[in-house]
Amino acid sequence: MARFRFFRFEDCEDGKMAVLESVDENYPVNIFTDNYEDVRELQECDVDIDVYGIGSDIEVFESENAFASKPENHMAPISLIPVGTFAIEANKDTFVPSPHVLFAGKVISVERNPDDSEDEPNYLLEIETLGMTLNLYLRYEGDIQPGFIVYGIAWLYGDIEE
Repeated sequence: MARFRFFRFEDCEDGKMAVLESVDENYPVNIFTDNYEDVRELQECDVDIDVYGIGSDIEVFESENAFASKPENHMAPISLIPVGTFAIEANKDTFVPSPHVLFAGKVISVERNPDDSEDEPNYLLEIETLGMTLNLYLRYEGDIQPGFIVYGIAWLYGDIEE
């Protein structure tokens, strides 16, 4: 569960996303909202959200040292860049806001289902990242254990609780 300051809803590819700011870290983030119809009249206020994500382009590191040793890596082992909230110069004319983040975080707990088909997530990880705990679904063929560092992109979603 994470606490955010809610500002407004915006359209996104599959429905509505909440435009938020982390209460603890004061960073902006968009989260696709499953229960928009129940909270559509919401005004600016603090809300709680169990944040889930669908991971893509995921890399897994056995330790913070292994993560830090990757030469092109410039992020901290617990960090988040809300790439779906702002345009960069290269895409400012075509940018469409989305609930995507680039993140790095420490694995807190692991659930694995090796029987899932190859087009389904086979892991559910609880990850400590900047300002929130992220419940991340992903497809990964290697071993993931608590304490590992996970890095990649996630599409965020969750229900808003007032």
